[in-house]
Amino acid sequence: MVDLTGEVGQSLLKLRDDPRARRIAVFVGLFFLVTSFTLALVVRQGHFFSISFVAITLAGWFGGWRLGLLAGLLVPLASAPVAYLGGVPVEAVARDTFGFMFIAVLCGGAIGLLSTLLGYVVSAQRELKLLHDILPICCYCKKIHHEEEGWQPLEAYFHNYSETQLSHGICPDCMREHGPEEMRERACESP
Repeated sequence: MVDLTGEVGQSLLKLRDDPRARRIAVFVGLFFLVTSFTLALVVRQGHFFSISFVAITLAGWFGGWRLGLLAGLLVPLASAPVAYLGGVPVEAVARDTFGFMFIAVLCGGAIGLLSTLLGYVVSAQRELKLLHDILPICCYCKKIHHEEEGWQPLEAYFHNYSETQLSHGICPDCMREHGPEEMRERACESP
């Protein structure tokens, strides 16, 4: 079984979020739709559902569950007139279209949902790893050491490696120790 939350999942998410890969997926999906519709007209055998599923799957993965559901609804509806023009009886077109639509909606929605959930899981794993790592921190200046970037201020570290937002304040102990006088002096010294 493939672990989608590991390196494979991260690679799939990078691919999903890459604008160039999205453009390629759109062209590939359109190619498979046109091929499916053309075969239906030329061969006169009705739908070519398996070819259309490639387009629906790509729509779900790269566009999310909403686009996957939309493709699952629209592709069967668009293929119905093509099948009818290809010589398939109306009753068979209606039966096949609704069956195809049911399966396509499930497929497109499930792939889109998988894509979205995988993004959440990988993001949560990154955040959890950040929180569970032991951070080397200077006991004097409170800078954090990062293997690649060296020592950096606490605020910069959290800004670069976490979605956590920091705000500044004064704790009651420091307020008693430094008091308002020192705060006014610091404010006058800063440019």
